[in-house]
Amino acid sequence: MIAVREAIRLHLLATPQVANLTQVIRPGVLQQLDKPPAILVKVVGNVPQEWLNDASRNFKARVAIQAYGEDVSKADVIAERIRIYALHSLLKGNIQGCDIREVSLEIGPFEHEDQPKDGSDDWMRSVRQDFLVIYNT
Repeated sequence: MIAVREAIRLHLLATPQVANLTQVIRPGVLQQLDKPPAILVKVVGNVPQEWLNDASRNFKARVAIQAYGEDVSKADVIAERIRIYALHSLLKGNIQGCDIREVSLEIGPFEHEDQPKDGSDDWMRSVRQDFLVIYNT
């Protein structure tokens, strides 16, 4: 699960059309001082596929990508670039030891708002999209 999350995070950092918009691409959760633009990568579901008569073992992971922007329209631009340039259906191959077999958009994109943690009016606005990633480690 950590392998696919890190592979996707590193792939986003290596995609210039995404990395040019933000260098803050975190696994799991944003840090307290992180400000938009930022991207959050987390695995929200993972299902193994095993065949008893075969040595291959594929995993299906649902990877949630949240693109944070100063407003929803800027977050949507980041999310769109992720869909078009980074996590498109042609993405296949070995990324940091994780063999990506297939990527497809499963849910989204949809708007999301995080309530301020410090009692202020600084809401964090993002666009979330969930991708189904079939991979092998």
